[in-house]
Amino acid sequence: AMAFPIPPQTFRCTDCQWKKTITQAISDVRIPGFNHVDTCPHCGGKHIQQRTASLMELALARVGSLLGKQ
Repeated sequence: AMAFPIPPQTFRCTDCQWKKTITQAISDVRIPGFNHVDTCPHCGGKHIQQRTASLMELALARVGSLLGKQ
């Protein structure tokens, strides 16, 4: 079976509203903190929503990484 990459994703904690957009496509290998989030790094909450990143979120995340605001 061939793995298909998942498009860039936005993760959001529903407890504290922390949010992070992963700008690269996500492979079938998920690495917590790098390309997948299970636990909020801000509050430790476990209520993480995941969805495909919008074009605006993707652009802002890329600009932020260029400015060192990752």
